[in-house]
Amino acid sequence: MRKNLPEADILVIDDGSPDGTADTVEALGKNDPHIMVLRRTAKLGLGVAYIDAYRRMMAKDYEAYICMDADFSHDPVALPKIVEALELGNDFVIGSRYIPGGSTPDWKFSRRLISRVGNLTARTLLGVPIKDNTTGYRGYNRKALEALDFDSVSSPATAS
Repeated sequence: MRKNLPEADILVIDDGSPDGTADTVEALGKNDPHIMVLRRTAKLGLGVAYIDAYRRMMAKDYEAYICMDADFSHDPVALPKIVEALELGNDFVIGSRYIPGGSTPDWKFSRRLISRVGNLTARTLLGVPIKDNTTGYRGYNRKALEALDFDSVSSPATAS
């Protein structure tokens, strides 16, 4: 990612992963103040991780926010294009797997099928014309995130 977007600050959310991700990121951050890790002691869910990240980064007054998986399933080569689209005034940008140039390398047939059916269902039931509603590779501008009421979002980890 650093090669593709060298001026970016990076925040990695780690939900107590036993693979050493948080330790690796913290070690990198000692030499690069633009690399940060948010350690959470338990798996609270992806939605809660997004909200925690947005709140933390919005406190720093960034204008653009990009979410991606850190396992390279989201190609960092697309990062400059996502930033460019946000700078052109788009509120929301998707790094889609289902457009020319997109891909799902190393996915089993069952995972491809679940993704395709999920996206078809979302398009049909919600009337959303987006081909890839289920990707986590997304960019938002500040205005779009400020319009969201994060306190009203609930997930199994936040429900009481």
